Amino acid sequence: MEQFVEDQEVISFSSLFKIFWRWKWIVIVLTFVSAVASIVYAVKQADVYRTQLIAIKPADKSQGGLSGMSGQLGGLASLAGISLGGSSEQYLKQIVELVKSRDFLQSFIERHDLAPDLIAAVGWDKLNNKVIYNPELYDGKTKQWVRTAPPGKAVIPTSWEAYPILFRTVFITEEIKKNILKLSIEHYSPYIAKHWVELLLSDINTLYRERAKKEAIDSISFLNKASETARLTEIRNMMSGLLEDQMKTAMLTEVRQEFALETFSAAVLPEDKSHPKRAMIVIVGTVLGGIISLLLVLIVNSIFPVRASKE
Repeated sequence: MEQFVEDQEVISFSSLFKIFWRWKWIVIVLTFVSAVASIVYAVKQADVYRTQLIAIKPADKSQGGLSGMSGQLGGLASLAGISLGGSSEQYLKQIVELVKSRDFLQSFIERHDLAPDLIAAVGWDKLNNKVIYNPELYDGKTKQWVRTAPPGKAVIPTSWEAYPILFRTVFITEEIKKNILKLSIEHYSPYIAKHWVELLLSDINTLYRERAKKEAIDSISFLNKASETARLTEIRNMMSGLLEDQMKTAMLTEVRQEFALETFSAAVLPEDKSHPKRAMIVIVGTVLGGIISLLLVLIVNSIFPVRASKE
């Protein structure tokens, strides 16, 4: 019985080999065409560069604001101002969600006019250090949009259109145990990638700094009024401590540019591309072409089977 099964397998493989050999030119031609197409596709793909920086949560943020006095005044502390404290995990995750949000990224696009380099860019001129734009979309010389407006859209694209592209090029991850946040951006131009990732960190800090400044000023105003009506000396002393904390926070918002995140490892101009992996594209394309050609041979052979020769 085992011998019969082995004979069947030998016969089966022998038959398949004969079929593939009969239609070998289909296999050879299709595999060759697939290889050439893969090479052409890989060569036409523009290089993409990725720049990364590493930021950390400032050490004093976990003790900043009202955390030192909140245990004494409880509910009053929560009314008197903000605290950028809390666990590092929550703090960093909030920043990650902020960066991924449509509101933040669309504002980022509008604030720095990134739409042309997101929507119309197709490559980078390394010799002249210039972004290459799709001439059917954007005129790089006149800085004017020339595209045909898509249905329901205007000639000049909005940040809504550019957001999905930027979202796919921004990568942000937090490492809670190390108390760090990794932020990176991809673009055809390594200079733009480096510039954008630095702008992104700057905008995060600006947003947090402005929020903290407003809440600290509001807190100072509240504490000044509350201390005037307080009768007990102990409460006044506690409020003075809270007021001092808020004045420190207000001062930090003026003098510290990296308010929410500090640069731990600055962005470096990349010299090597991140992708595409052209060799892998060619290998995968050629292998897929070979597999498809073999399947096609089986289909063709089923339509035009080999006829048994007469003895």
